[in-house]
Amino acid sequence: MPNIDFAELKKSVPILDVVRMLNIEGLKPERDAFRGTCPMCNSKRTFVVTPGRGWYCHGCKAGGDIIKLVAAMRRLEPREAALAIQEHFGNDTAPSRTVHRAPDQGHGAVDRATQLQRVLDRLQPEHQALQGLGISAETARQFESGYNPSGVQAKRYSVAIRNLSGELVTFAGIALDREQSPRIAFSSFEPASMLFNEHRIAEGTDLMLCRTPLDAILAVEQGAPIESVTAFLTESVSPRQLEILSSLMDQKKIESLWL
Repeated sequence: MPNIDFAELKKSVPILDVVRMLNIEGLKPERDAFRGTCPMCNSKRTFVVTPGRGWYCHGCKAGGDIIKLVAAMRRLEPREAALAIQEHFGNDTAPSRTVHRAPDQGHGAVDRATQLQRVLDRLQPEHQALQGLGISAETARQFESGYNPSGVQAKRYSVAIRNLSGELVTFAGIALDREQSPRIAFSSFEPASMLFNEHRIAEGTDLMLCRTPLDAILAVEQGAPIESVTAFLTESVSPRQLEILSSLMDQKKIESLWL
């Protein structure tokens, strides 16, 4: 296991960056803090994040630092939570230098690619949790996916997300039970910027637009061609996402769209 300096990690990573890492949305500024609905107990206006101090939920009666927040959200032990933060922001624990750097800028791109490959290598396509979703090991391998035992998406079904050129850019962490929130978790990625499985879509295919990435995977499990299924990566769809879909269909000379 890699070494983790808990004190340095808590000092180096701002809590608002961890809030974004966890996809906690809807927090509103109020004096020197941010307040909103608790992502764990769903109580409104009980969840308070104070930069430089930490977080507290008046509904859960729980709070603490960034490590405790990740541990509570992901149901991890403190060391696993710290490792998830370190993995997300890079070993130098400097998010502004590692996470937000453009893909083509020097050693940061190499670091990011290495981190993503490590995640891909540890996924378990034969894990029984996937069988509970109705996904066979063969289909999981087709989608470069599997049970994720550790890291940011620990205890989720992680699926590789590649751009139109086939470059691995992130993973979609699909919840394995109803208590995991959000239903799909992403790391350092804007899910409205791409379509699921877009790099595999074949020219001239009858495109099948599924409701979610999991639905697309299950469609392939049931016999649909992997080169014909796609899905948006968000629950709601913006005009920009519809433009991305239209552009893909034009580029691939697709005339039929099945819903």
